[in-house]
Amino acid sequence: MNELERIEFQAMRGWHDAFAAAGLSNFDWELVEIGDAVCSVSSSEPGILVNRGFSLGSERPPTLEQLVAIREVYERANVPRPFLQVLPDNFGANREALLTRAGFRRHRAWMKFTRGPGELPTPRSDLTIRRIDSNRMADFAAIVAPAFDMTAASQ
Repeated sequence: MNELERIEFQAMRGWHDAFAAAGLSNFDWELVEIGDAVCSVSSSEPGILVNRGFSLGSERPPTLEQLVAIREVYERANVPRPFLQVLPDNFGANREALLTRAGFRRHRAWMKFTRGPGELPTPRSDLTIRRIDSNRMADFAAIVAPAFDMTAASQ
């Protein structure tokens, strides 16, 4: 798994563990390992922010059997549209055909941006960025939830 994927997955695991520690009985969420992939699965929250497959193809090229098993995990959880984070270099040239044969279809893309080391330019904006606390969490949820097709269960 590349460094960016590893960091993102650690953040997801931390988020998952925080939900579990909070004992939220109305929110089911599990992490399921299938080969080198880890599937974040929640039937309570069908949105793509929670229902994502990580590290697929990080150790070896994915097989049709592995992809079908991943799709079946989400089907059993009644998640209509999970998001697979695909590492294109590890799939090979038949990536699209393999995903299609396994029952997946392209719906939307997820972009990640990186930059090299060095000084950041001084930003110019009339926007204000500030930390929020629990008093403003509903405001934050009102923006994030619709952006990621999330339901009221996660707000």
